[in-house]
Amino acid sequence: MENNTFIKELFKTKIVTDEAGNSIPLHSGITEKEGEFLYNVILKNKAKNTLEVGCAYGVSSLFICAASSQFENYKHTIIDPIQKEWQNIGVLNLKKAGFNSFELIEKLSEIALPQLLEKNKKYDFAFIDGWHTFDHVLIDFFYVNRMMDVGGIIAF
Repeated sequence: MENNTFIKELFKTKIVTDEAGNSIPLHSGITEKEGEFLYNVILKNKAKNTLEVGCAYGVSSLFICAASSQFENYKHTIIDPIQKEWQNIGVLNLKKAGFNSFELIEKLSEIALPQLLEKNKKYDFAFIDGWHTFDHVLIDFFYVNRMMDVGGIIAF
């Protein structure tokens, strides 16, 4: 992950900040090792059109964008109906890290995913990390699977 000092600093300090500059302990998100795994999978498979269910502080989004941004015309779609409850820190972190080619859909995934499917959206890579119950993950997988390009990868 030589290309993003913001991510390295985030794991070094384990602190996120909101728009007002308040410091908040990083208590939610994937580990650095998990992030590096996602990063490497995306790079190896040249995934530039990515989808994510769940955002919180944006830790996984940072790794996904760090990898996919190395390809021309990358686009990351994030579904998170409660980003405001996370004080928009996930989106703020993406902007601080210099990533601009992302879209936040602030709807429940069981609403947003069928709408994306209806629009014939296709993705190379998806990370399902929203509501962590069997029924929600199964519904997310059902729709995401139908939107994957041949050879696309879904991570949980």
